[in-house]
Amino acid sequence: MTEPRKRTILKALIIASLIPAVLLMSPPTVVTAKSVAFFVASVAGFVGMTILLWSYILGVKSVMGLVFRDLAPIITIHKWLGKWGTLALFTHPLLVVFSYGESWLYIFLPELSTRFERHVTLGRLAFLAILIVWITSALVRGRIKYRPWRYIHMLGYVALPFAFLHVPDVGSNFMSSTAVKAYYFGLIVIFVIFSLLRLRGQLGLDKERYQVIANRQLSLDRPSSWLIQLKPLTSRLEPAKGQYVYLQDGIISEEHPFSVMDYNTQTGEITIAYRTFGRFTTALSAKPSGSKLLLSGPYGTFTQEIEHEDKPVVFVAGGIGITPMVRYFLDSPKREQWLFYANRTKQSAVITPQLRLLLGSRLITIFSQQTDQSDPGQLYGRLDSRIFLQHLKNPNDYHYYICGPQGMMADVVKELIGLGVPASSIRREAFSW
Repeated sequence: MTEPRKRTILKALIIASLIPAVLLMSPPTVVTAKSVAFFVASVAGFVGMTILLWSYILGVKSVMGLVFRDLAPIITIHKWLGKWGTLALFTHPLLVVFSYGESWLYIFLPELSTRFERHVTLGRLAFLAILIVWITSALVRGRIKYRPWRYIHMLGYVALPFAFLHVPDVGSNFMSSTAVKAYYFGLIVIFVIFSLLRLRGQLGLDKERYQVIANRQLSLDRPSSWLIQLKPLTSRLEPAKGQYVYLQDGIISEEHPFSVMDYNTQTGEITIAYRTFGRFTTALSAKPSGSKLLLSGPYGTFTQEIEHEDKPVVFVAGGIGITPMVRYFLDSPKREQWLFYANRTKQSAVITPQLRLLLGSRLITIFSQQTDQSDPGQLYGRLDSRIFLQHLKNPNDYHYYICGPQGMMADVVKELIGLGVPASSIRREAFSW
């Protein structure tokens, strides 16, 4: 089954799981503004909890990876549910406050005087946690660094159990309907199962152990480029061309995705090129030979269609985005291949000499921030349509594979579309964060 087909089924399952939240709620016997508001609040509460649960499930890579080769679109669904689906949850306390005739402060002010109010307060805590996650993820994500955002995002893990605990003593439909109870406890069972699976992944029980063979610096620019070689100590991963793996430094470490630059089918050794952008990659660059790391995967479908295409191929790489493409050049394919390799400076253009030996004149290097521009045969500035037209007789004759910074990829796609290249002939790499 194709990846798009599987994603369609996943979306259908998500929609189907929301239907009981609508059908099982008892409509009001007397129709008033407040009774209708309370009914809609009940529906919104269960819909919101179900969406939260789906967001939680889609974040379990060890399970999603069993079904999907490419996790990036799954994370996109996760983000969409978090950004827009969560709004259903927000309507729940607003409508409850209206139906109760309370002040809006009732949503935020904790009250512990009765058993009922204590359970309401659990709902308040869930609401505040999700509100913080939603603001930092949907509104101001670009202004927050990854690591602080990641820790704030973990509040979502707290919100879901608080939302579950909130229901029994305040949900009138829960107390009066066996079907609603069954639906509610079904959600809890699913939450517990996926929590155990998530814990399994965090403890590294779903990962393979690898040892560092070599870890050397390729460039002296900032951020610097490195090459790390890993050999399997347990069962080996078998990444296809263009795929990536998740790398973890011990059971308490976070995971980061890295494209596989090369894979030795005889020994199972994996080679990864990376740049020292932050704390994780800086710590990775300090790993000596003999160090142990955890790997999971492989994931990704970035270049899977190349083998089934008859058109020549144009690869467009920005910086370290060259890594998922290298294996195609090493295999010396019969088809026509071009590489447009954009970097800031010559120092950041890793493995260019080796690529030149493999591709010859079909390697086009472009430097955007090179101070010494005395080489008349070299291209400087940004990669634009002029450069493509200079080297490709007819841009429509090719399939394009682009990997690099998000801004660079968006610009290249815009340039290609402007040349008349159909969107179906353009593919971009997307990591699953």
